[in-house]
Amino acid sequence: MNTNVLVIGEIYRNVVTKSTLEVIEIAGDISEHVSVVFVVSSEPNEGFKGVEQLPAESVSIICSEENDDDRGIYDFDTEVISMLVESKDYTIVLLSKTDYGSVVGPRVAFRNDMEYLSDCTNISNKNKFEVTRPVYGGVAYADYLVSDESKCIISMRPGSKLLTGSRGEPSIEIKKHKKSFDLKPKMVKEIYEEVDGVKLEDANVVVSGGRGLGSSTGFEDLNHLANILEGALGASRAACDAGWIDHSHQVGLTGKTVSPDLYIAVGISGASQHMAGCSMSRNIVAINSDGDANIFREARFGVIGNWKPIIQAFISTIEDLNIR
Repeated sequence: MNTNVLVIGEIYRNVVTKSTLEVIEIAGDISEHVSVVFVVSSEPNEGFKGVEQLPAESVSIICSEENDDDRGIYDFDTEVISMLVESKDYTIVLLSKTDYGSVVGPRVAFRNDMEYLSDCTNISNKNKFEVTRPVYGGVAYADYLVSDESKCIISMRPGSKLLTGSRGEPSIEIKKHKKSFDLKPKMVKEIYEEVDGVKLEDANVVVSGGRGLGSSTGFEDLNHLANILEGALGASRAACDAGWIDHSHQVGLTGKTVSPDLYIAVGISGASQHMAGCSMSRNIVAINSDGDANIFREARFGVIGNWKPIIQAFISTIEDLNIR
């Protein structure tokens, strides 16, 4: 099957995001013909880090002719990507299920009358295109067959692909596009989340705390552990709702989805809503005083007991071993 794949990429602070790199590698697994498009607010002066080594045939960087930041709520992105998809013979359009992808993906699919599959974890084209995605809040997975005659847009869950670091030498084209629409909603201000260390979605190690911590002070110990493991701090919705930690750390069905190599769940019962956000972690370690907690059914390793002395002993051991 001659498959042309377009990847809608994202650039964060002049660097190609990790989730975009994952989607490009997924595209490379199913096709030899991969194109990547980035929509940015203004023409890059010094280029974007990593673009020239992406494993793709071509990269298009599209910016506004007006050279301003007035892109609406991704209205400019939606318009130019829709026109690109319509003008080229792309079989599949891939993007990451980020905040950006969750807005742009369905809009482009609607404008181009394409099928749309969201939050997928795997895609294969051995015989026909088969796509896997979680259902029922992540407690089960369903496989979908995509018709040979259908064109579709698929958003992939961040962390669903282990990066191999493959590189290429794509042709790079910078285009300017004039806005041909009157903005209705307007982006008044775009605020980047300030993160000390690793972003939660990109972390290889996540240390999360729940109601079982008892108070906000427990997150001080968890943050210390996350820092020495060069990871990120997460939390359950119950802990966030209690005001112990900001909701930007929330992992779960109504929070962020993470897929780290190691997920340490401390004082988290393991409700299905929380597991929907971390079930794809490659190793889950559960620490909980309740031996019957659901989290132990999901964990590879489990410790039953008071979390505080366990975490403090863990921190002390790591510091003694000087693991960084």
